[in-house]
Order: sequence, then structure tokens, then C-alpha cells
Amino acid sequence: MDDVVSHSRKPVVCRYFAASGTCFYGNDCQFLHNSIPRSSISPTFPIHLFSSPSRSANSTTASISTELSLSIIEIKDECMHKAQELSISPDIQTAGESNSSLFEENVGGTTYYYTPEDDIKPNHEDLTIQNHGGQATDKIAHTAVLSRRIQSPNQLVSTSQQPNHLFSVYSGPSSFLLSCTGQQRSSFFMNEDIRADLIQRNSVALLTSDPALFPDLPSDVDHYHELVPLETHTLNQAVKSNTYGLITSTYKASNSKTGMRYCLKRIHGYRVTSAKCMSMVELWRKVQQCHLVTLREAFTTKAFGDHSIVFAYDYYPGAETLLTKYLASTAPHLDPFSSDPSAPRPYTMQKNRMLQQQAGKGVLPESLLWSYIIELCSALRSVHSAGLAVRALDPSKVLVTSRGRLRLCGGGIFDVLTYDSSSSNVSALIPHYQQEDLLALGKLILALACNSLLALQRDNVPTSMDIISKNYSSDLRNLVMYLLSTPQGSRAKNIQEVMPMIGARFFSQLEAATLHADYLEDQLARELDNGRLFRLLGKLGTVVDRPELNLDSTWSETGDRYLLKLFRDYMLHPCTDDGRPWVDLAHIVACLNRLDTASQDKICLTSRDQQNVLVVSYAELHQCLETSFNELQQAALAPSHVLGASSSNEQ
Repeated sequence: MDDVVSHSRKPVVCRYFAASGTCFYGNDCQFLHNSIPRSSISPTFPIHLFSSPSRSANSTTASISTELSLSIIEIKDECMHKAQELSISPDIQTAGESNSSLFEENVGGTTYYYTPEDDIKPNHEDLTIQNHGGQATDKIAHTAVLSRRIQSPNQLVSTSQQPNHLFSVYSGPSSFLLSCTGQQRSSFFMNEDIRADLIQRNSVALLTSDPALFPDLPSDVDHYHELVPLETHTLNQAVKSNTYGLITSTYKASNSKTGMRYCLKRIHGYRVTSAKCMSMVELWRKVQQCHLVTLREAFTTKAFGDHSIVFAYDYYPGAETLLTKYLASTAPHLDPFSSDPSAPRPYTMQKNRMLQQQAGKGVLPESLLWSYIIELCSALRSVHSAGLAVRALDPSKVLVTSRGRLRLCGGGIFDVLTYDSSSSNVSALIPHYQQEDLLALGKLILALACNSLLALQRDNVPTSMDIISKNYSSDLRNLVMYLLSTPQGSRAKNIQEVMPMIGARFFSQLEAATLHADYLEDQLARELDNGRLFRLLGKLGTVVDRPELNLDSTWSETGDRYLLKLFRDYMLHPCTDDGRPWVDLAHIVACLNRLDTASQDKICLTSRDQQNVLVVSYAELHQCLETSFNELQQAALAPSHVLGASSSNEQ
């Protein structure tokens, strides 16, 4: 019987059948009895986070990308059917001749208008997007849903088009990333390891000091405040630095002018004799390199109760030195006057045996060691090209940040401390210091390769080179030999000569860095629209259910705000047919995207008491939100006397 009357039915879904699954008109109803239950919409996110029991079985057989596209299409189509059922044509009051194409029905005092047209005319809206410079604008056509039709109860055909720059969904990682990084599945969120690393860094950056532990710590040092000690020995007493030969302390501090955090290196009890030494600080400020901790400024202060000089560097939260990461276990054995009778003494066979045991526990992978060599050579090349020398290439002065990135720190301190104002040529000794940098680089590589600082002892060098020969390639051994060798004659060593020794390994490092950049770009794409959607939710939250505005307690319950309140319920508080909460993040994201782009798609909004039913488009809701939020901003920025005058007038 359905086949006999199907040709005379209007291509609009029967609202009685869509609401309850039955229609008292039966087969004589002139509308379609094909409904799209919400239970057919699959969740697009992990089941344990956003899922409904009625939909968990439907989501296990489809991929994430398929679920997302299907869910969005189904949500759009459901909203479109409701809009076709309940939409009121704007031409009813202005064009009387168009009434013949509308069908009117009055139910419970509410008049509903239906149209037999199942194709929606495309509505183009010009959006002007201005670039950051404010000089060029692009006209971008915003196209609404085109030509949607239901062919069967289980088949949906949609040719909807949305502007890609405004309404986008993460499409999953590229195939080459899957093969290179070993990812097995797509996810719509940032990798948990990266998230944990960033959270850890933010937590370290926000740490504050306990005044009970540091009662003598000043609250302000020049234009820096919120000082936090970064060295554990600061709790007990100041310790003399083995590198500089002076008592030093390191702090984290915030700049009062910019709000940015910096690392302050304080030299205790040092009085600057000549202001000319600050010219070296200016030279170091110009050296900008990705493997070098940039020196920002240096100043003298009496805030600590003495004459101190403070060097301000860029701050990298959570960084550790090569000494603490790889060589801390061997550092105590460097003291030849240790009170421990079992401690090895210098120049003994016991020290050689301990060195071999230390190397036998495991050495660094050669690929990682070459990566460190390339990064250190890159930093030295930039410093030497600027006519400067590091002079502090020590394991305690090389920071290890995220993913094995090395950064040299402490640049410029030696230049200020040893500045000779009486010398006519302060740069005369720079070539000599650069040769010392190359020697220090060779010692650092030797210590890392042998996994022990004892490898730097003169009597242990032959044993250390044997360890390198057994565990690493001949190229690494030749590089260490070159750096530790004494220049022959007048020909000095040069950092540029290290590049041929690195050879093709430089390209491996470049490929790894490029791949990691692609990986981070993919992680960024996952979180691309989060900030935009959060701002939109923030604007919506400031308007909806506001207690009062300008002493008007009914402001949020009238006019445009009432529509936004109903939209909030439609987006965040939907329920299934049997009254259970329907939690689907894809529905929320789709609603916010349509609201932000002012889509012409229409939705049916119902009040909580079921007495009011409104059919509006996302474009109208977008205009309501902008108008209400602008009104809110004007009230927030209005002078206090204007608000007082308005309140007195209302009284």
C-alpha cells in the first residue's frame, strides 16, 4: 500500500512520525514516514570519553575519519529536515502570490508552514577577510547546503560545501608520518608525551620560592622580581664555581617590564672596575643562534647585600646540563683528596679499571653522539664567526632541553670578568681562546663517549681512545684526535675543518630535524581550532544566563539572548528519544563551527517547557551573539558616571 501512495506524498518528513515513530494518519498521510533516529549517529571520539551506550556498538566497525564525516552529514541532514518541517518563509507576509506553494497547519495554537521543495537554493554571502597588515582583503564566498535529498532510510547523499579556511576538521596524519614516527592510529588530540612535556615545562616555569627557605632572597633585583633559585646548593651555602673560580648563584626571575622569564647568573662579591667591559656584553647580545643561550643584559646590583654582577640569559624551563644527565655519577671521583679510603686515587691502575667498568655499563649511541657534535659545532661556528670565544665549554655549561637539543650557556661571563681596560687591543687573545674552545670540545666528546669524566685524566687518555675504537667508528676517533691534538707550526685549528669530518652525517641530522618539524606541525593541526572555539564558547557563556545588565534582571531572558539560551540547550543539553543524555563532541564542534561561520543551515529550537518552538538559522544566531556581546562590551567600557545616571533614571 505504501508503494501506491508514495508518488503523491510531499518530499517532507512527517513530524508526527519523526517524533514518535507513528502517525495517526497512517498510510493516508501526505508526508514521508522516513525518520533519521539519533541513535544512528556514531560518536566521533573515543568511546570511554564521549559515548552513549546505545551508540557504542555502532562505532566499533568504522574508522575515526569515517565516523566524523558521517556524523556531521547526519547532524546536518537532521537539522535540515526539521527546518523543512517547521521553517516559516520570509515571503509569506510580503508576497501573497507565493502562499500557494506553502502548506499551513495549526497545532496547539502554533502555526506551521511547509514547503514541497526539497532543494535549497544556494545562498552566497561575501565574507571579507583582512590580512595581518590590514592592506589586502579577499572576498570569499560562503556557500550553504546544496541539493540534499534522502534516497532511502539508510542512505544519505550530501553535497554541502563549507569554506575550508573557517570550517575545517583534522583529516589525520600524513602517510609518511605514519611510516616514520610509528603512529598506529589517528587522534584528534595532541600526543600525550608532548602534552606531558609541555605541562611539565609550564609547571616548572610557574614555580615560586618559599620565603621561609630563602629569607635573604630580595623581592626585586633591578627590574626583575619573583626570584627562584635554580641550584640545590643554594639551600645550604654558596659554592665556588669550578669554571669561573668565584662564588656563583643561578635564579629564575620575571622581567617587570615585559613579563617574560629569564635566567639570572649572579657573581658574588664582584665589583666592576671599568664600564668598558659592558662593550663585550653588547657583542654577545648580537649573537643569535638556536644552539646558544642568548645573553640579554648584564648589570651590577647591591640588592643581595654586596657588590654583585648579574647576567641575564634566556630561560629554558626543565632544562638540565650534560653533567647531571650523563656524567653526574662520576663527578665525585674527581676529588683526589676525598676522605673515603675506598675512593680511587689519581694515576693508579684502580682508576683505569673503574674507567673500563664505567664504559662497560653502556655508552651513548653513536647517532646521538654525532647529533650532539653537530649541534655543538654549529654553536661554536656562530660564536667564532662573530670574533668571540665561548671559554666555558664545560659539561656543566651545556644545557639539554627537549628532544636532546643542546644549548651553550655562560657566554660573555669570562669576557667581562677578565676584561683588561688597560689593553689597547682586547681582541688580541681571541684566536688563542678559540683554540681552547676546540680543545674543550674534544674533551667533552671524549667524556661523553666514555661515559665518565675520568676519561679526561692525562693517564687515562690511551684507555679512553681504546674504548672509542671498540665502540665507535673510526671517523669519531679521528675527530677526537684532531680536536685534542696540538697545532703544528703556525697553522691553527679551525672549526670549519670539522665539517668534512662530519661528512654525510650532517644530512642525517637535517632529515631528523625536518621530520620532527613535520611531526610537530601535524600535532599543531590537531589543536588548530581549539582556540577559536574556546573564544566562541567564552562569548556565548558571558551572554547566556547573565544575572543582570545595567540593572535589568530580565536582559538574558529576552530578545536575542533568549534565542542564544535555547541554542545553548540545543548544543550542550540534547537527549535521546528515551530521555538519556546524548553526549557527542562532534555535535558540539559542528554547532560551534556553523555558528562561527554564520551558516544558512536552520535548526529547530524548543524551550524547556515545550511551549515555544523556533526555527532559526546559524546566521541569525551569529548576529544575535555579536549584537549581545557588543552590548555587553559597551556596558563594560562605559564610564562609571554613565552607569550611575542610567541606574538612577530607571529608579
